Amino acid sequence: GPGQGIGRGIALQLAKDGFNIVVADLNEKTAATTAAEIKNLNVDSIPVVADVSDEEAFQHLIATAKDHFETID
Repeated sequence: GPGQGIGRGIALQLAKDGFNIVVADLNEKTAATTAAEIKNLNVDSIPVVADVSDEEAFQHLIATAKDHFETID
């Protein structure tokens, strides 16, 4: 996930390119930290704790992203 490692690096680069980011990660603390870093780049970001291998958690992630950003890519 984008809370750490390669996923974090990709999320930060996409934010630098102007994309808003949903930081979906299993770890609440790292997700929140990465989302805060992204907001410091003047783009919108929200942390969401989610296990994307769990269908219910994945649907919650999608609903949360749509509620916040209205559309997702």
